[in-house]
Amino acid sequence: QCVRYRGEGLDSDFDLEDFEETEFTPEEEAEFVHQYPPVYYISALHDDGVDELLGHLMSLATPTKEFALPPDHKTDMSMNERVEEIIREKLYRCLHREVPHRIAQVNRALERGRLPDGRVALKVDQDLIVATKSHLKLVMGRGGMTLKRIEESSKRELLNSLKNEGYDEVILNLHVKISRKNAYKRSLVG
Repeated sequence: QCVRYRGEGLDSDFDLEDFEETEFTPEEEAEFVHQYPPVYYISALHDDGVDELLGHLMSLATPTKEFALPPDHKTDMSMNERVEEIIREKLYRCLHREVPHRIAQVNRALERGRLPDGRVALKVDQDLIVATKSHLKLVMGRGGMTLKRIEESSKRELLNSLKNEGYDEVILNLHVKISRKNAYKRSLVG
């Protein structure tokens, strides 16, 4: 139960027994709980209070007892969205500053097919649209090495995530292009 003490302007040598104790009304207590998070005193060493903290965290983490997806589904994203997300993650990991934020991704092809040896493959052709020539150079890297690293790491992760869907190979082609809209603006200014 929450209790507050009345007594402003106290000396450093005061005694709490001298103060009047007031209980919160239910409305005040609800407001107090809303404003301040609960405090849990725990000891993992002695397993004291851990269950209460875990119960509180679980109540915050799972607002409903129903799951958003059935147990046999891993995501509600389409194949196109998953491919874009994996490639975008690799762009963020391999590039720095504002460059990955300024790249637009456009899927030109996303096809399921069979290789000559009978294995099932996913072919992905994606354009990475950048705003400036300097961004193009940063995405390409020296001798195309940065783009190659993005392709290889994306291809590995795509294959790992798609193996259980029946894919044996991923053919990934990334193409870097400069935005026509920005090129038109530069020609007007220059």
